[in-house]
Amino acid sequence: MDRKGKGLPGKGVPKKGKRAVKSQSKPEKTTQLPSKPPLPTSSSNPSPSSSGESRQPPDTPCRPPSPQPSASRSFPPPKRKRREEERRFGRILSAEEMAELLSMDEESEDYSFGETEWGSSEDEEEGRVGDPSTYASPSPPGPLGSQSPPLTTRTATRTYTWTDKRPTHPQFPFTDTPGLNTQDSGNDPRKYFDLLMTDDMVDLIVTETNRQADVLISANVFPRARITKWKPLTSVEFLTFLGVLYHMGTCPLSRISDYWSVDPLFNYPCFRKCISRDRFAAIMQALHFESNPGRDEPQPSDRLYKIRPLIDIFHRTMDDIVTPTQRLCVDESMVLWRGRLIFRMYMKGKRHRYGIKLYMLTEPSGLVLRFLVYTGSSDSDVGGPGHVDNVVWKLMEGRLDSGRSLFMDNYYNSVDLTHRLLERSTYCTGTLRSNRKGNPPHVLSKKLKRGEVVDAFSSEGVCVMKWKDKRDALTISSEFGSELIDVRRRRGGGVTSKPEAIARYNESMSGIDLHDQMMSYYPIERKTLKWYKKLGIHILHLVLVNSFFLFRKTHPKFPLHDFRLSVIRTLLSPSYSEPIPRSSPSLTSRVLGLSKHFPETHDINQKRKRVPQRRCTFCKSRGFRKDTAYFCPACEGCPPLCIKPCFQEFHRNVQC
Repeated sequence: MDRKGKGLPGKGVPKKGKRAVKSQSKPEKTTQLPSKPPLPTSSSNPSPSSSGESRQPPDTPCRPPSPQPSASRSFPPPKRKRREEERRFGRILSAEEMAELLSMDEESEDYSFGETEWGSSEDEEEGRVGDPSTYASPSPPGPLGSQSPPLTTRTATRTYTWTDKRPTHPQFPFTDTPGLNTQDSGNDPRKYFDLLMTDDMVDLIVTETNRQADVLISANVFPRARITKWKPLTSVEFLTFLGVLYHMGTCPLSRISDYWSVDPLFNYPCFRKCISRDRFAAIMQALHFESNPGRDEPQPSDRLYKIRPLIDIFHRTMDDIVTPTQRLCVDESMVLWRGRLIFRMYMKGKRHRYGIKLYMLTEPSGLVLRFLVYTGSSDSDVGGPGHVDNVVWKLMEGRLDSGRSLFMDNYYNSVDLTHRLLERSTYCTGTLRSNRKGNPPHVLSKKLKRGEVVDAFSSEGVCVMKWKDKRDALTISSEFGSELIDVRRRRGGGVTSKPEAIARYNESMSGIDLHDQMMSYYPIERKTLKWYKKLGIHILHLVLVNSFFLFRKTHPKFPLHDFRLSVIRTLLSPSYSEPIPRSSPSLTSRVLGLSKHFPETHDINQKRKRVPQRRCTFCKSRGFRKDTAYFCPACEGCPPLCIKPCFQEFHRNVQC
């Protein structure tokens, strides 16, 4: 006879309560005792016979079996054994206790979905959670597409009623005229760059850098230090410094000093001709955007005071020159930072997991309209309770009440925020987390097959729906419903059906990802001990990428690489408006943009929505045909020319 007690009247103490549950559905084959001790109360200690089963020591060769227990008493486990099992698994319930608990659960089941779906901590304090006078009792979810009575959910401040029938949808016409608020800058990339790199921004950086250089000189104790040879920085020299900084992203090297090396492996003459190595290092050392407080002055409460003036100028410039499109999106971005910083953040899904977190408002094309640097829970602008809602309201300042459509992911969206945006004539569409307060419970609990949709509408017209593709996708929208539309597949071709809200979300939510992609192609940020310098250089890079997105509005197929080189050529020139006189118009002068011969593209054909192409003049002279969108406006007749090599070969013997 083994130690499991086979053939004995009792089977011992079950493990983790599983055997007790099994005895409810399928009784054990044990000897029925004529009487049972009363069930223990919640206030009394568990009695030895609370398990309702008898126990007998196993039969071993060295010990004779114990006699059968009498019908009037049962033998509990030893006290030491019972305490050890109670400590490991908790008190073991008898079959009668388990049956009583199960009957109580069946009587109390009412298809509730937890307190997080019905009320907040304020509701619990006031005694309103579960009150039938406050909440409507939901009915169990019915079959897909069936009509069910209205359900009511509640957030901390509002109550929402959900039905299967869509009410009258509010219509908010778009009242703004999107586009540039300034005169058209033509085909010159530098003019688009100057729209964002304003004189105010350049003067701020030049003034604060010269002031910081004086501070470093006064605090320096080494007579041979590089900063002792400081000369006042001018606006023209700063633009040259900026062009060199941009060009370092085009030609990445591991060390900054290698750009001035004469080694054949690192031979870049343009860097040596434009600025010396020591001068570039001195400007980088003194680079500053706001003066430090004096010794007797209190420390500013704003953690971003060293970079705040540059951020404010960027926002004012974007508000002045651009009217955003109807569709906008909100998402996060990261600036890599591995050093010590009190507001350094961690984001698992980003390319740079550790760094400075930025909340950005962008157009679907990638143009950044406004951004917030998050400095932690003590942030005076968006920190504290309601942080996510504060971010949305702060980014949308001045862009509400105009019929715009805002797209956000599940980090921001909620039923309450969507209704509040709808009151400000602003639509909201995006994914939704299932644990948000106010979600309709029957949508969350519905089991779907692939391709099926279940939805619920509030009385204000907000739609919460769940669509099953490879997995469940829970979305919320105040603009679109759950109607299925045909969408072209991105891979493999063909057409598939998706809800309209999800299709529009996929079209409009790629703005920040596209912006980060363009920033990552030619990075100019360098490792530094000063976090504000790295963030300031990131903003300067943002100015260049934003000007490229503005240029793309009128030149949709112009590549980023050519745009960067065009701006860099003009920045490296000591005088942008007039070319530098030279004895011979060498090819190097044309490559650096110091000549008046510069390729441009034809205007977009409004009927065909593309840039027209003409036959290359140089290819025609060699006897074959090749079409190009570029031409030289400085030559007579504006001959169409291929960028490479026809443009260079055609102008090799042209006198500038």
